[in-house]
Amino acid sequence: MDGAVLGVSALALALAEGRTQDEVILLGAMFTQLGDTLATIAALRDRNSPPPDGGTG
Repeated sequence: MDGAVLGVSALALALAEGRTQDEVILLGAMFTQLGDTLATIAALRDRNSPPPDGGTG
């Protein structure tokens, strides 16, 4: 496993520690929404940026 994967797994375990099942489910949903929103922002930025060669596409 690569270091980032291990780090994310460790973070997930730490966040889940001492929380109820419902709280863990809610945290998972919130982080999924955060990831989806960040992916949407990145896609929109990419779509709205000019091509590297300065052309129109």
